[in-house]
Amino acid sequence: MRRIRRSAERGHFDHGWLGIRQDAAIYLAAQTKGTRLAHPLDLHRHAWLQVLRGSLDAEGKKLSAGDGLAVSDEPEIAWTATEPTEVMLFDLI
Repeated sequence: MRRIRRSAERGHFDHGWLGIRQDAAIYLAAQTKGTRLAHPLDLHRHAWLQVLRGSLDAEGKKLSAGDGLAVSDEPEIAWTATEPTEVMLFDLI
């Protein structure tokens, strides 16, 4: 898969998504080896990338299952799967 699928968003309780009462969105992605994904971050937003399965390279940082990466004050978060990988991305205020 080469897309990030939105799984939760503030206030959306009727679209089959998980509803949360925070200014946040949660995304899930499954990637094949070599697939690069990126998620833009608006000004004053933060991201947490959690590796659920597999491994990846996030701009020189090697992460594997169970690892997480926090990003703040950047225009985007980007990573490349180094094997079949599943991630969860939190876009937070």
